[in-house]
Amino acid sequence: MTDARVPNVISFPGCEGRIRGGFEQIRRHAEALDRELQALAHGTFGSPGEWARRTAIPIVRTECIRGYVTAADAIPPRAVGQYRRRRLARALNELLAVLSATRSSLTRMGEPSLGPAGRQETLEELSAHRERQRHLLAKLEKNWPLRTAARAS
Repeated sequence: MTDARVPNVISFPGCEGRIRGGFEQIRRHAEALDRELQALAHGTFGSPGEWARRTAIPIVRTECIRGYVTAADAIPPRAVGQYRRRRLARALNELLAVLSATRSSLTRMGEPSLGPAGRQETLEELSAHRERQRHLLAKLEKNWPLRTAARAS
């Protein structure tokens, strides 16, 4: 639940059962994940345990977003044209792949055997995943059926 007094706060991902917000739900949590990944990139956490603790919330958030994306994939064919539907489906599939890669990189950050050089390499991977997620979010926003209909009004 978002605190009305602090509009920039997004609560710990709860993975609600039914998706009500469609793109907005995906967008809100993807933006929160973006901020979390950015904070990790600037963090200097010493031990693998500290890295594991700091990556726990973003790991859960990736799974929640994956759930939202999977539910959103069930957009009725009549909601958009064939071409736009293919673009939307492709962007959703790419986002699922990037979220999986992000989750893998986040999990690796807490591995004791990784070492400083491995952590730096993994942080660079996370930065690339973050940029890809941003690109895909823009693509989704452009092709999302209800957002486009709302803009036309």
